[in-house]
Amino acid sequence: MDKDSPVRNIESAISFYRNLAIFMIVLLLCGYFFWFAGINHQSVSSDVASWGAFGDFIGGLLNPVVAFLAFLLLARSLRIQGYELRQATSAFKESAISQNEQAKLLRDSALTQYKLARIELVKLRIDAESKQIQSLVDLSFGRPIETKIYWFGKEITLKEALEESQKRHTFHETEMCGLLKQIGDIVGAYKK
Repeated sequence: MDKDSPVRNIESAISFYRNLAIFMIVLLLCGYFFWFAGINHQSVSSDVASWGAFGDFIGGLLNPVVAFLAFLLLARSLRIQGYELRQATSAFKESAISQNEQAKLLRDSALTQYKLARIELVKLRIDAESKQIQSLVDLSFGRPIETKIYWFGKEITLKEALEESQKRHTFHETEMCGLLKQIGDIVGAYKK
């Protein structure tokens, strides 16, 4: 526990006020006995009514003092509780901010993983299309470009097949560039 902690402060205040109350009781009793026994030379009474009046007198003097000391301790403990509540609220806010940042990081990480998986898929498509284009070029070698072939279940010319393969190839390259840009945007947001 920190030596300046609020709990230690309240414990030292309780100890101080307890010692102050004991000192005041002893001082009051000593003053009372000094007045009656020392200055007025009176003996200790054996009358119960006198002792009752003495008890009322002591209670009447000490009760407000003890009540005031209790009020001071209560006020101090309320201040400490307010301080601790502010500290706890601040810690909860910081915790919520941290959790939100962590959730965003996890979301962005999952999104990046998804986009990387899509890039791998697009790369496989581009490789397959490159092989298709190469096989079409090999097939067209020495043949007229208008030669009819069966391509993906339909009859088209070699020229149309090459153009369609080139369009798909270009589309997938553009798609990969878009995915890479999106990943770059996600990563760039964390560099700021």
